[in-house]
Amino acid sequence: MISFSTHLKRLSIASGIIRFAALLLTITIFLADDSFAQTGQEFTQGNTLVKASLFFDVTSIQPSRNEETRAARIGIRFVIEPGWHIYWKNSGEAGFPTTVKFSLPEGWHVENLRFPTPYKFLEKGDIITNGYENELVVIGDLFTPILIPTDDAPVSISATAGWLVCKDICVPGEQTMQRDVLFGTLAPLQPSNRYALFERVEALTPQPLSFLSSVAELKPLNIKPVVSKDTVVVGQTYHAGVLLSGLSSKQLSSLQDSLQLFTDPSDAFEAERPLLKILGDESVGGDAVVTFPFRVQEGTPNGANSLSGILALSCALCDSRNDLTLQWEIPLIVAADEGSGAGLNWKNDFVPTPETGKELRFREKSHDSNSSGHLPNALPMTHAQLIWALLAAFAAGVFLNVMPCVLPVISLKVMTFLENGTCSRRAAIRNALLFSAGVLTTFLILAISVVVLKDLGYQIGWGFQFQHFSFVFPLTLVVFILSLGFFEVYHIQLPGLQVAHRAAGRFEERAAARHFFDGILATLLSTPCTAPFLGTALGFAFTQSSTVTIAVFLAIGLGLATPYVLLSANSKLLSHIPKPGPWMEIFKQFLGFLLLGTVVWLLFVLQSLTPSSAIPTVALLLVIYFLLWM
Repeated sequence: MISFSTHLKRLSIASGIIRFAALLLTITIFLADDSFAQTGQEFTQGNTLVKASLFFDVTSIQPSRNEETRAARIGIRFVIEPGWHIYWKNSGEAGFPTTVKFSLPEGWHVENLRFPTPYKFLEKGDIITNGYENELVVIGDLFTPILIPTDDAPVSISATAGWLVCKDICVPGEQTMQRDVLFGTLAPLQPSNRYALFERVEALTPQPLSFLSSVAELKPLNIKPVVSKDTVVVGQTYHAGVLLSGLSSKQLSSLQDSLQLFTDPSDAFEAERPLLKILGDESVGGDAVVTFPFRVQEGTPNGANSLSGILALSCALCDSRNDLTLQWEIPLIVAADEGSGAGLNWKNDFVPTPETGKELRFREKSHDSNSSGHLPNALPMTHAQLIWALLAAFAAGVFLNVMPCVLPVISLKVMTFLENGTCSRRAAIRNALLFSAGVLTTFLILAISVVVLKDLGYQIGWGFQFQHFSFVFPLTLVVFILSLGFFEVYHIQLPGLQVAHRAAGRFEERAAARHFFDGILATLLSTPCTAPFLGTALGFAFTQSSTVTIAVFLAIGLGLATPYVLLSANSKLLSHIPKPGPWMEIFKQFLGFLLLGTVVWLLFVLQSLTPSSAIPTVALLLVIYFLLWM
């Protein structure tokens, strides 16, 4: 039979678990709220860097004559802060596409949304993206019900645009626009003051490949899509592109700077960078081919499909006034077996080699010119946002005191608490302040190190990292391995720990240097536990000026040191600290589950970047677990 004292003991343990769980939940909610607030602030900042507006090409809209005839054209104009850029519908190797969603009356719809030809941006880290700077105008065809209304009446049209605007860092933005326009047959049909803008954008949008025959300056140039296999299998790599024949020697010699290829976004195919290969003799003219490797994505259903994109030609290539962009499309069949499928206009020498392949430079812009690594335009920030970030950093520092992942830190602090309990209150406060000085000094050194690295040109901030597979994939592995440590699947002894303890013991028991050194040592040993909990505060710090970065780091250090100062000033509070016991193991494993939740989130990020990578990554995580378990 269980004794009453045993019940009390269990209730005491349960009480300790509940108290610490409540503390964890409170701080986690605080940080989560800050994360959501930070997201809201980022959208606000994104809306200051990009302004969107909605307009039409006519002053009033009359009903569509039939299902194939548009009633009007609708446009969304994005005005982008100088030096920043947003993305095309296929953003490339990083970034996120610019999107537009319309909210229309019943029976109304928008079709054929058209983007002008994008530019290729060379980002830091050898990343190539597709997008726009200064201005982007997206236009579409607006269709209305064919029924004629009895009277003219205003109709409300709204659209929500979303974007990611980038420079050295990336900020999301979203804006909802609404316009009332007169709908009926009584008002005269006349162009709006934006009609000329629509015509200019139409000239910049891609044309069908058949349009090439109408350009006299480009005769006898012929362009054909090519593909190594027209029957493709999931998981295999193939080549596709366009073949240009009938080029003069002058055109061949300038082709690298007069040509650019973009692939449309696709859930079925993943395309890589294109390369140019000259097939003829540049001195007499001939043919050239632009090809790129592509893979069929996992989960693509069997059946008819297509790979499409656009080919941009410089006006210098045809001695005309305007550049020309042509749409191309390659029909493909996804099957379980390639069978006897042949290539479309394909020859074996179409695949470029490192010696024969050339990077296309037309419509290419470098956004890596800011080699100093400074953030030229730190994100706009209000005093309230700064205070919120500092409070979040302080809370994160406090939270480090209950992190049990580095047990020597806990033992070091508890022993120091007991030592201060045997001396005078004044001496205890002095020792606590010395300890705090060691903590703050360490965080100051870390902050200065971050600032110096940024000044040397290293990309420390949260810009393109989570948009790039080569960053998210290893991060997923690291977080998973860290989470296994919370379940004691493995144990790593921190190097130099015993040496540090012996060095601390050489100081006199009440010497000022010892307490200062304890603060440094405690900070260094607890730093590996910070990653899952300080993301919000540090993410904010990395996107701001050097002064704000240092302030956020010091706020974290102040949060780490404050509980020690309070406990040293009032030793009676020590009695309220839960005693070590089984609850610590439960608490530690609970933190491990939080890290595993982060792994799940990172897998979702991987899935969005490369849909075929999630399952192999999970298999690799299982192998890592098995090896560590052994």
